Amino acid sequence: MFEKPYLVDIDTTVFSATEQLAREIGVIATLAEANGSRLILCASVESPPTIATDSILQDRILAVRKENAYGMLRELASAIDVNEPPELLIAVGKPFVTISRLVVEHDVGVVVSFAPDGLGHPVNSRLMHLVRKCPAAVWLWRDPAQTRVPVDPLHIAVPIDRDIFAGSAVSGDMAERLLNAALLAAAGAPARITLLHAWRPYGIDVLGEAGDALEPAALQDYIDGQAYAHAVWLEERARYLDDLIAASGRATTTACAAELLAGKPGDSVPAWLDANDVDLLVLGTTGTGAVPGQLIGDTAETILLRSRMPVLSVKPADFRSPVITPAASTPTTVSVA
Repeated sequence: MFEKPYLVDIDTTVFSATEQLAREIGVIATLAEANGSRLILCASVESPPTIATDSILQDRILAVRKENAYGMLRELASAIDVNEPPELLIAVGKPFVTISRLVVEHDVGVVVSFAPDGLGHPVNSRLMHLVRKCPAAVWLWRDPAQTRVPVDPLHIAVPIDRDIFAGSAVSGDMAERLLNAALLAAAGAPARITLLHAWRPYGIDVLGEAGDALEPAALQDYIDGQAYAHAVWLEERARYLDDLIAASGRATTTACAAELLAGKPGDSVPAWLDANDVDLLVLGTTGTGAVPGQLIGDTAETILLRSRMPVLSVKPADFRSPVITPAASTPTTVSVA
């Protein structure tokens, strides 16, 4: 994932070539180089309507927009310090469609997109379409205009769910992808990775009815037993992450911690994130190859929308984008500048 190209998606209707944006792209370029990847800068341009009233004028408007977007990309590229100059692309059309097709054409591993108003307030529909439908991992970056205070070590939070970390080969691959994403996102810098697991006793909504014949002590034993099982499971995942850290040679720079949270994940995880200094949230998804476009479940989407920090969403290896079809495998609406 991280050894493949990074594509930086720039919404030209929102951003201009400011020093803040160039600085953030420089951070992304450094991360890409640290992982042996090349950088692609891509500007999205709105396409003309399909019902043309003056096709000649619309063609001129599109040409001006593409020229302005390309000028913006050149200015940003010249402002970042990289060994290999980034490739510059202009995407014409619906951003999530054209970018998804670019991902396939250029074998992109990570798409980086900027949140215009700060993450979580709100993550707009453009970004959500990318998260749901783009075949690559999508990194929702901070607003370039926001002030960032560097934290050392980098604190990365990874919510994990027992369904994702089940015993099948597919889910095992997803577990490794998720934790490797957290390791690689640090790019060798000192990091602290915290695994988060939220739990509730099974049947908590009807426990009073189902257990009305039991003594209070027996009900408490039932709850305590489930809490213990979840704690043991989380400790096993933490040991698995420790093994990955040791295998990567980063045992001296990367620490692992685990937090067991009580309550619904959509409530307890965002509350924990708000109460702790987290630099990056790495979020696994529940999509399967059997259902094209089924990327993000209700719980994951709730956490994403309520998170105020950058979010890296990681997809299963067998994810199939609903906007990538055999007929659309070659992006006809994308021009290389």
